[in-house]
Amino acid sequence: MRCEHHRRHMSERIEAGTAPTFTDAVRAAAAEWHASAEGVAWHREHGARTWDGRTATPRTCGHCGGSYGSRSLKGDEKYCSARCRAAARRASGVDDEDRTCQRCGNAFRCNRYLKTRFCSRSCAARKG
Repeated sequence: MRCEHHRRHMSERIEAGTAPTFTDAVRAAAAEWHASAEGVAWHREHGARTWDGRTATPRTCGHCGGSYGSRSLKGDEKYCSARCRAAARRASGVDDEDRTCQRCGNAFRCNRYLKTRFCSRSCAARKG
């Protein structure tokens, strides 16, 4: 019954052409409230409440092999920290690419996010 009431009023707004303005105004007001001190405090408290009562499930890190506890409900965590997650990604080679040495012209492989220009330290030292 309540949904029907809201649906009827929204239909009236759509027919009158005021629905987009109404929703835009609500969206702007919501964004303003969420950014306010009151909204930030509410989110902080709400976030803390969502973790209350959860017990840590023991897990083993997929990179270092260390044990850690996770209170997440997803259960798809593989690493004990962001450091281990990044190290595992680097070790997997998923971001590696082939490059050509600017000194000797040999092909070499390195992480695409690095600024590596030479295939070895000796080529880098003789870059002159």
